[in-house]
Formats: sequence, C-alpha cells, structure tokens
Amino acid sequence: MGWIWAAGATILVLGGFTAVALPRMRAATEHRRNAWSTARAATATATISRDAARTTLPEADLLLARAEAITAAGQGGHRAAEQVTDLAGRADHLWRQAETGHPHHGPRPSTPDLDPGTQDHLHRGGPADRVDPDAEGGQ
Repeated sequence: MGWIWAAGATILVLGGFTAVALPRMRAATEHRRNAWSTARAATATATISRDAARTTLPEADLLLARAEAITAAGQGGHRAAEQVTDLAGRADHLWRQAETGHPHHGPRPSTPDLDPGTQDHLHRGGPADRVDPDAEGGQ
C-alpha cells in the first residue's frame, strides 16, 4: 500500500509542475513571437527608409546588414529579436535624420496634389507640432 502513496505523491508533484510550467512556456513562446514580429517590422521600416533615402549612409547600411544577418540566422530568442529591433531602429533613425537634417523628426510625407499652404496646415495640426523643443527660450 505504500507504493500507492508514493505514486499519488509523484502524480501530484508532476501535476503541480505542469500547472506552473505550461503557462510559463506558452507566455515565453508568445513573447518570443511578438519580439520577432516587432523585429521584422522594424527591419521592413528601415529598408523602406533606406530605399527612400537620397544619400548613402555606410553606418546605417552596416546596422541594417547586421539586423538582417541576425534575422537570417533564424536562431535566438527575444533578446536576439530585441537586438534586431534596436539595430534596425537606429538605421532607420539615421536615414530619416539624413533626409530631414533634423535629429528629432522624420521626413514629412509628400502631398504633391495640395498647394504649399495646405501642406503646412496638415503638418502643423497636432499639439506635439506646436512646440519646437529646439527653439531658443522654449515654451
């Protein structure tokens, strides 16, 4: 009869372990998938910025190449994905900065069918656009 108690205790411990481990494994898998999805989106955004850029930036090209190499390896968890996101984001930022000449803002979208006054109105509509953080004296 002692073996029944031992088997019951083993089943109870295994059930408890499974009840704790299974949700954690699922959460880790979901976190990794989300991180890689974000990394792929960041790489695509950087690629678009590179293709739209009128200048060649070797540093940004190198950052994007490193991001693409990590992605192509197809290995790694959420930390590798976060590194890809960081590399691609930095490359994207460099290309956007080169296009605008301003370190904090991306390029303005093109609206060629509108007159210049309407374009300015469209780009100055939000509260974030009303304060220029680089203006002297600030507001």
